[in-house]
Amino acid sequence: MKTLFFLFTILTMAVFQSISCEIFLDCLPGRESYEGLSHIQFGTTNVFFYMSQEKRKLIKKIVEEVNQEKIKLTVDINDYDCLTTEISAIASKYPNPISYQNNQPVFADPEGHLTLDAFAESLKDLISKELNLTMLGMSREINFVVSQDAHKFHQDQTANQFDFLNQRDSKLPPLTIIQDLTLVDWDMSTDTFSATIVQDCDSNDRYLLTLFPKEAVGMLFTQSPSYLNREAHPSYSVPTIFPYHAVLSPIDKLATKTSGSSKGKRLSTVLRGVVSERELENLKENSQELSLNRPIALEDGKKRALLYPNGILVKKLLEETVAMRKNLQLEEAWVYKHLDKENVEILEFNNNEVSELCISVAEQLGIERKLIKSSAFFRFIKKDSGFSYFDISNLKIDPNSDFILLNSSFLPENYDYFNIAQDFTAEALPWIQLYHLPPEKAFLVPGSVFHEICMTPIEEILFRKEKVDTMITDGIHSMDKIVTKIDIIVLEKY
Repeated sequence: MKTLFFLFTILTMAVFQSISCEIFLDCLPGRESYEGLSHIQFGTTNVFFYMSQEKRKLIKKIVEEVNQEKIKLTVDINDYDCLTTEISAIASKYPNPISYQNNQPVFADPEGHLTLDAFAESLKDLISKELNLTMLGMSREINFVVSQDAHKFHQDQTANQFDFLNQRDSKLPPLTIIQDLTLVDWDMSTDTFSATIVQDCDSNDRYLLTLFPKEAVGMLFTQSPSYLNREAHPSYSVPTIFPYHAVLSPIDKLATKTSGSSKGKRLSTVLRGVVSERELENLKENSQELSLNRPIALEDGKKRALLYPNGILVKKLLEETVAMRKNLQLEEAWVYKHLDKENVEILEFNNNEVSELCISVAEQLGIERKLIKSSAFFRFIKKDSGFSYFDISNLKIDPNSDFILLNSSFLPENYDYFNIAQDFTAEALPWIQLYHLPPEKAFLVPGSVFHEICMTPIEEILFRKEKVDTMITDGIHSMDKIVTKIDIIVLEKY
């Protein structure tokens, strides 16, 4: 009887946690159940999160119209050696008339054109009513995101808004470019997620602004045209705006589960325009600013160190320490392989072989040798999708220890190291943070935070260098499969 009661309790807790998780996610900023307006800032760009019952109805209607084939789609297939396909709405791809008949414009997809125009007008009216923003110089898009789409990092060109600003009367009040972006589940598989990936120029980390199954997430990107970027680009005819960003197709969220090769699909609606800076300032005054986990620079001798608000310390290692790691030939130095968990191999190293490396790294991070009671060295190897947490339950490690992470992964020249992540949706924030941790740096994580740190999914787009990626014009080429190798030094202190 006790066994049956125990099993019933465990099953009840699991069901409750599952239901609580769904309810909790629905209350994240940008969702319908979230009360109020909130925002974050990337450089000179503000991102507002908002969703209302009326906007959700409007989004539901456009999804139904897509499913009823009122908007025609086209598929662009890239060359054999490039990543696969891109699905577009003809009315978005060709928004202008393709010809004229009896002085009347003829569109490539007349019904789709009218459908998107009607949606854009309704959304403009809703933004005016709910956010007190009057949009001018508008343009609209609808985008379709499926597994294995060929996406790139980019900045937005906003050609219509740039033309509007160039032609406007100089007596008009100062204006700001805005972009209403809504991410919508269009049949995503269970236990997956999608996102807009944003590169943070202040911290060099990346943020995944998340979308989970059954959701619609509303965001409003705003930036003054004073900060238009005029860097040369082979295919851009107008300046760009907003941070580097990219689309993340639906992928598995958990490394312990898989949705098969098809992860589902989502769509995005985009409405761009310009609004009065005064209206936008009023909006910001009535919005709650959410805190990003950005590091501050510490003055620490000749080596730059970064300290995050959650206590994580990142510091560049001395060149001799980097050389010591290479000379140890760590690939062959492990002595024990633990059982795989969360699709991760765990190798344990002989402490006699690596103890001096552990002490050297610890001292560079400000931990004195005399305070270290013992050290241990493990390598976690990840080859699959989903977020993988560092499971130390069977490693006989005191959870109150300090943990130092070293990145032993290898990536090609056009890719960068975002192998470590932290899911802030557990703290009621609508993003997952990808930390920038190149091999020459060490990452000191307090024991109180370590259980929240995980390894990033093996998705090629998450690792691309944004400035290189946006300059490529001959298609998106695939790369060899990424393997994440994270070395963990465990320090037990007196």
